[in-house]
Amino acid sequence: MRFGTCVGFDKLESAAKLGYDYLESNLGHIKSLGEQELKNTKAMLDVYGASLEAANCFFPGEIHLAGEDADIEIIRDYTRRAFDNAVFLGIKTCVLGSGRSRSVPDGFDRENGLEQIHSALRVIDDEAGEHGIRVAIEPLNRLETNVFTTVRESVDTCRTLGLKNIFVLADIYHMVMENEDFGALRYAGDKLIHIHFSNPTAKDSPNGGKMKRIFPAEGDGYNYAPFAEAVKEAGYDGRMSIEANCINFEAEAAEGLKMMKKLFE
Repeated sequence: MRFGTCVGFDKLESAAKLGYDYLESNLGHIKSLGEQELKNTKAMLDVYGASLEAANCFFPGEIHLAGEDADIEIIRDYTRRAFDNAVFLGIKTCVLGSGRSRSVPDGFDRENGLEQIHSALRVIDDEAGEHGIRVAIEPLNRLETNVFTTVRESVDTCRTLGLKNIFVLADIYHMVMENEDFGALRYAGDKLIHIHFSNPTAKDSPNGGKMKRIFPAEGDGYNYAPFAEAVKEAGYDGRMSIEANCINFEAEAAEGLKMMKKLFE
């Protein structure tokens, strides 16, 4: 298994020093980079022997896959340009979260909206095939989207549409939020190509309130055993990225890597 962490470009260099097998960053930002910025990013990663193998945050909020303003040509052009830059950086997997983009708008016919989303997935599937990239739909909890809220739903869609380059991600945080049993990892079978990991509970934030979805750490009080067992039972041996909030990124990310190795190696 390969262990990574999700990180914004503002902390990319700090993360590159931590010894993760790979890093995962923001596809929207990567799409916006010019030629020299791409070269500089690649050179920095090479200095630390780090690799950027995955990207998340697929679409910006203003691009909609469903609704009155959904435009398949805008979706196609954005995806092609994003994948061009992703390939330059060596990215292998692009995560399709983007809950706002893929939601069916309130008041819009749901069946029509789902058909629009399916059409968009077919376009993304074609572009992914041309670029040698695999896409992973990220099931998000129902507070973030109204389409693809479970691993099973996402897997069923991929299989029904016969998508060849679009697969599924399992995220412990969203699975817990949706009360989806971890046996869904086994149900996904070979459609499961990526995992997002974290402590899905919350802790007090120094700014007040609660900070959800935090870096896993030894003795943090969460029982990871059922999820770890489900990963092993599913025979999963691909990439697993920590996606979490933090206060001290370098310290918490370093501890998170130790925890993943303890649980899954």
